[in-house]
Amino acid sequence: MKKAAAFVRSKFHSGTAACPFSCDLDECWTYDGELNLWEQETRAAANWTFLAPFFRSHGYYAYGWDPEKCVAVPPTIPEPPQANEAYPYARRVYTNGTDLHFYSISVRLVILSPGAKISSLTTDVHEQGFRVWPARDSHGRELILRLVSGPKPSQELAIYQRLNTPQARKDPRNHTLPVLDYLTFNELTFVVLPRWENTVLHRHNPLSNVAEMLHLSEVLFENRISHRDITGTNLVMNVIGRNPSDPSKIRMPEEVRYAYIDFGASLIFPENADLNTVAAHRELMNIHRRLKMPPGLCNPFKDDVRCLAWELQRWTRTMESVVPEIGPFYDGILKNDAHCPTAEQSLRELRRIRSNLTDLQLEHPRMAFFWENGRLRN
Repeated sequence: MKKAAAFVRSKFHSGTAACPFSCDLDECWTYDGELNLWEQETRAAANWTFLAPFFRSHGYYAYGWDPEKCVAVPPTIPEPPQANEAYPYARRVYTNGTDLHFYSISVRLVILSPGAKISSLTTDVHEQGFRVWPARDSHGRELILRLVSGPKPSQELAIYQRLNTPQARKDPRNHTLPVLDYLTFNELTFVVLPRWENTVLHRHNPLSNVAEMLHLSEVLFENRISHRDITGTNLVMNVIGRNPSDPSKIRMPEEVRYAYIDFGASLIFPENADLNTVAAHRELMNIHRRLKMPPGLCNPFKDDVRCLAWELQRWTRTMESVVPEIGPFYDGILKNDAHCPTAEQSLRELRRIRSNLTDLQLEHPRMAFFWENGRLRN
């Protein structure tokens, strides 16, 4: 694999037209833990750079690659539109072009020094970062290109297809990112999605996200889809920009929308499957390791509820002294393996709690930056 990576790098820098990849997703589109991060990024950039003319022929302008900063940068043309576009495109809250720089290929949450190896604990994150790339359409609107399937149709492709039938898109509760286009290069299938930022879980108004996130899971479950990698980095909001001047304004109920991304580890079941009895082998992603979930058979839908609760409680349990019921709400999900409530039951209980809160409780300023292992932390 190291020799192959070196070959890819030489081809990338020499500007030759040799195709740097095959249609084997494991071989050419998945991070190799034996290589350092910079070699991996160069390999990924070579793949996407080679594909740029193909995408451009369909009206999509892929970002370029800055090897010095290890970041994907916007194309010079087309320029962004002057006014915000309507849904499904993101609202623009950035103040300069650097906010558009795309770091997901190198995964901003993981900091490695030159020559460092990718640990097993970050493999799932890096594998997915390899298969996404930013772009613009001919109107300058921000998009994501995502590789979802090789020659054998994948579960991920089936998930996008189920969530994007005309009937599914008519459902007002379906807040998943719509597929704008399907593209096939050789035997590789790509989806074109609007680009949103993962700024959902935020310390401002910490109780505002919980019901929305449970609602997103409920819709996935009704479509018999288990996400299996619910983390803050896989939850997005319809904005682009990392540091808005007023974070509360971008969360106004009449404008904000949330969605899950990254169905690379997800499973899709028959539409008549019983959510209470389905079983699958647990894929140990980072979130499962943090929760110390053992390998083996599991109910993936119950796992999703527990993973979401673990992620949300870090931001919302800071309010436990003001809203005492929020603690038992999370404990009832996370400490009840045998009888973990469903997303529907959890949502119903959360609505009951919220209905009994006063305006003073709902508007109370946060008590800490986040909650972890029973303690408030700043």
